[in-house]
Amino acid sequence: MKKLFYLSGAILLIASLVLSLNVKNLNKETASGTFAKNEKKLLNCQAIVKNHDRELCFLEIVEDFNIKKISSYVKDIELNDGFKGSCHMVLHELGDHYSKTYSKEDLLINYKLDMDICQAGFLHGIQEGYAKYEGSKGVMEMSLIFCSMEVIPREASCLHGVGHAYSLTKDTPIKVANECIDLTDALVLKYPNLEYERERVNFYVKCSEGYFMKTFNDHRDRYKDMNLTEVNKLCENSNTNAQAICKIAIFRPYTTQLSDPSLNPDFDNKIVTVRRYQERIIEMNQYCDTLVGDYKNNCYFTKGTAVFDRYNYNSDHSLETSNKVFNDCKNNAFCYKGYFFSLLTPSAVKYPTKEYLAEFCRDEVCKVERDASLAFVTYDKDITRR
Repeated sequence: MKKLFYLSGAILLIASLVLSLNVKNLNKETASGTFAKNEKKLLNCQAIVKNHDRELCFLEIVEDFNIKKISSYVKDIELNDGFKGSCHMVLHELGDHYSKTYSKEDLLINYKLDMDICQAGFLHGIQEGYAKYEGSKGVMEMSLIFCSMEVIPREASCLHGVGHAYSLTKDTPIKVANECIDLTDALVLKYPNLEYERERVNFYVKCSEGYFMKTFNDHRDRYKDMNLTEVNKLCENSNTNAQAICKIAIFRPYTTQLSDPSLNPDFDNKIVTVRRYQERIIEMNQYCDTLVGDYKNNCYFTKGTAVFDRYNYNSDHSLETSNKVFNDCKNNAFCYKGYFFSLLTPSAVKYPTKEYLAEFCRDEVCKVERDASLAFVTYDKDITRR
């Protein structure tokens, strides 16, 4: 009788495992099938020029797709080769429209993927959606729910999206810097952790930087070929911390505008553009040296991202670049950290090979930061963030 009992139990266990596998495969096929059905529609929506028509197109997809399947849908979009170039912006649009349709709680419960999928495009879209419909108050409330301080790279990405959202609230740059400080302080208080405390200024900067990146992109005519004097005017304030955050945060978009033909009238003149990159990097050096502590470190990190932008613009990926980076960063660990962070990002135009990276560094400080950055990525078909 016992043998019969154990045999029956074994049969039931095997049957349940087979059923579970079949259900998983069915769910996978269903998600992929839904994605395949909407793939062409998503690309068509993204190509529509008129804002109103494009919004209606995306809303149709949102209405077709139940929020409970959003996680598998978002993951499918990231893995699809046809979307690699436009993945972030496609998910941006979708996130915006989901924020119109669902509550913050529904979105939080059902969207449980890493924030770094497609460089957090879906999350940033949700954040911008709430900024449009609820203003600064909505941004703050939503961010306290979504930016849960679980993993630092994700929190930086979440706070970067907060900055994007604030660009839609018509707040001034210095007010946004103060808002970013207040929100980060509230999050660090809500989720006390020594590591987050160490990253506090970095979070301030990432948030404010998100504001400037979107503002420069959305208002190209206003910020076209802006000089440093005009930049400084945007950030003038009696609150020295907010002023420092504002100035550090503006440097990256202020520099990357040189690699955008719609923002740089000399884009096709490489000699002039490379010279202006160098001038801006020198300006950053001078400002960074006036700061102390974490503010100075974050300023040099931002400078490192600008150094990367300079050589990436000129498609300068030879080993000779390492000497130029060495001269620009001058043995500063945070400058190297910013450079490698940009070099190894999933959105980089050209992924570096392991062999290239192994030969890249000319000093020990560079090697330490290179190896630390590589700890956050893994090589497969392409380089991807862990």
